[in-house]
Amino acid sequence: MRTLAITAKHQGDQIEALGATLELPSFFRLANCKGKNPLIFDGETISRILAAKKICNDCPVLTQCGRWAIQTQDFGVWGAMT
Repeated sequence: MRTLAITAKHQGDQIEALGATLELPSFFRLANCKGKNPLIFDGETISRILAAKKICNDCPVLTQCGRWAIQTQDFGVWGAMT
């Protein structure tokens, strides 16, 4: 298992982590994850996956997030899916 010793931040329509910036669709402004540490959603450990899914489960943009992630993301928890 790999340990991430980095910081990450979620600001506005961007997530900055692992030395990269990810531009997010505008619907993320309504997401439950807005302002949360993006590392929760990295899918690295079972505890992070469960914490992320708990945040996602009642999110108003759950479906949109899941559709977007299927088309654009290779890893992590998006729309309560891994």
